[in-house]
Amino acid sequence: MKFLPGLVACLCCVVACASDWTAFRGGAGDGHSAAKNLPSEWSQEKNIAWKIELPGAANGSPIIAGDRVLLTSATDKGTTRTLHCFSAADGSEQWKADVTYDREMPTHKTNLYGGTTPASDGKVVVVWHGSAGLY
Repeated sequence: MKFLPGLVACLCCVVACASDWTAFRGGAGDGHSAAKNLPSEWSQEKNIAWKIELPGAANGSPIIAGDRVLLTSATDKGTTRTLHCFSAADGSEQWKADVTYDREMPTHKTNLYGGTTPASDGKVVVVWHGSAGLY
């Protein structure tokens, strides 16, 4: 799926301008940012700071915590879920944490297994991996 790398790349053009976006729909949960002068258009090359290719598909929202971008992905029909952490400055991988679940988790046919959005208070990151639990 090509959607997520594009989404991550688009988000990254905002990273330099935006404050922390620590959960789904932002820290206030309302989908609004106080950041000013954000790009209003982008393409595969325009207004993109960096891009990364994830090992699996996902449709959760990336978050920004300090100088880090965090997001999830899933592989192996959802039995392996990963929380990824990248440098907001250059997209370099800082760390990743894999969780293995011993069976395929049921999901709606239009939903991806990596549909979780992490949350952070700037010190701790949590992510819900469905039946595999909270990490």
